[in-house]
Amino acid sequence: MEQQTTKRSSFTGKIGFVLAAAGSAVGLGNIWRFPYLAAKYGGGIFLLVYVALAVTFGVSPILPRNMVAVSFCLCISRLLLLLALC
Repeated sequence: MEQQTTKRSSFTGKIGFVLAAAGSAVGLGNIWRFPYLAAKYGGGIFLLVYVALAVTFGVSPILPRNMVAVSFCLCISRLLLLLALC
């Protein structure tokens, strides 16, 4: 039998490995457990601030990229419309 070896992917940098290790160490359990415990012990207002900041800082890096993509698509569609009218 001939043994086949396949090349496995790996991290290109140390920061990627550190972020992946930290993400798997924290896990999704803490994401669900933290709001529950905060609300249970009277931290409802803190929970609202936490959610507002998570949405603000979680969405804000995504929005410019999406706006650039949308404006690019609109520009391409206008260009195609102009070419179709010629």
